[in-house]
Amino acid sequence: MAKQFSILATDVDLRLLEEKLQATGDVDILSDIATDDLRNLQPLDGLEIPQSSVGKISLFCYLAPRHIPRMVVAERVSPVKVHIDLSQSQLIEFWRPYYDKRVLRPGRLYYQNRVLVHGESVDKDPAFRRWADGVMTKVRRMLHLHKEMGGYVGAHAAAEIASGKLTIVN
Repeated sequence: MAKQFSILATDVDLRLLEEKLQATGDVDILSDIATDDLRNLQPLDGLEIPQSSVGKISLFCYLAPRHIPRMVVAERVSPVKVHIDLSQSQLIEFWRPYYDKRVLRPGRLYYQNRVLVHGESVDKDPAFRRWADGVMTKVRRMLHLHKEMGGYVGAHAAAEIASGKLTIVN
C-alpha cells in the first residue's frame, strides 16, 4: 500500500518547507543520484530549484530518516540511469513541483508502507512507517489543502496564483 499527495509550491515555499523539515533534526534530503555501490543516494543541497537550473536538473529527490538505519535499494539500468526501488527502500519520494515564475506543475510526496516478501504483502519497519507518516503530516500542515487546485498549496504559490502571475498546468 502506498501513501501520497500532490503539492503546488514555488521555490519560496520549498525553501520554507526545507527549513521546517531540517528543524526536526530527523530528515535527510537526498538526490536521485546513487553512490557507486548503489547502497545510498548522494545528499542534495536543498529542495529549492534555483531559477537558473529549472528544466536542467531532476525534479526527483528523496527524504530519508536520519535516526533509523537507511535502506536504499537501487539498480543501475544504464551507465547513466539508476532505478530506486521504492517498494524495498525506506524513503519518501519527493517529486518537486516544476516552477518557472509563470507556470506551476504539481509535484507529489509518495512512499510505500508495505513490502512484498515471498509473494505476501507485509508492513515495512514500524519505525520507518511512524517516521514517514510524521513527515507527511508535517508537510501537509505546512501547506493548505485546496481541492479545487488538486492538492496542498504553499502560501507563496497561492498568492501568485490568486494574483494571476502563475498558471497551474498538469
